[in-house]
Amino acid sequence: FGGRRVMLNQFVRQAAPEGWEVLGLETPTLPPATTTNTALVGFETFTVIDPGAVWDGPQGVLFDAITARLEAGQRLGCVLLTHHHHDHWGGLPALAERFGPLKVRASSLTIEMIGPVEQVDFEPLEGDEQVCLDGVQLEVVATPGHTMGHLSFYDRCRGTLYGGDMVASEGTIVIDPSEGDMKAYLNSLRVLIGLKLDILVPSHGEVILAPSEILRWYVE
Repeated sequence: FGGRRVMLNQFVRQAAPEGWEVLGLETPTLPPATTTNTALVGFETFTVIDPGAVWDGPQGVLFDAITARLEAGQRLGCVLLTHHHHDHWGGLPALAERFGPLKVRASSLTIEMIGPVEQVDFEPLEGDEQVCLDGVQLEVVATPGHTMGHLSFYDRCRGTLYGGDMVASEGTIVIDPSEGDMKAYLNSLRVLIGLKLDILVPSHGEVILAPSEILRWYVE
């Protein structure tokens, strides 16, 4: 990007439903992926899920998307994190500096792994809780395996899930025994198979329109 500002629509994942804005932003993630999907979800009150962009250009795209919502009278309620890997939260310090102070919700394990961040008030979030956003209600689904503190966020009304690093539409998912667990991961995939999903937003790659197929393929 070289620090240049670019047109926002170049980065919007087109399959996102009403109330969801999904930006594929370049991050220092693992190949073959080159981007992390950051989602803005909600209407009058919205959340930002997984702000992983650490470079000026991609951060500028995210900041423009947030600013457009704020100028339209919307309110940033909180930031949600799926897990502690840096390509999912690395943009948080810059986000807090620009729009803070921020309330950031994640699992207690994720908060412990990240540690303190200036102008960020971390609040633990566990499975079976709900995040209400004026028109969108996100159910928190505990999905350990990739990391043991991994969470997914389910919009039951729209059949849409932000699945983080549960699956990817480019590359695959690493299960590192130092911090992950294959048995837990397979169990989490089966939990997602049991949900009524029409759209799955992975952290890496295009939005998935046949979630049950890819989830079952991963298990197989």
